[in-house]
Amino acid sequence: DPVRVRQALMGGFASSRILEVHGERMIKRTFNPGFKIALHQKDLNLALQSAKALALNLPNTATCMVFFQFQNPV
Repeated sequence: DPVRVRQALMGGFASSRILEVHGERMIKRTFNPGFKIALHQKDLNLALQSAKALALNLPNTATCMVFFQFQNPV
């Protein structure tokens, strides 16, 4: 039961504003977009550029960028 799981989580260390708001949306099956893909792409690109400058490898971030580019080619 999603409602009871959310209530249990909200009563412990997992309690957060994110769980409060997004948990309610999940229970109601309301999945309206709340953030533009272009803004996600910008943030991912900044992370990847910073990683490159520091000689770090962020394979999961790069994979996310590929998925976002597929959805929103720039």
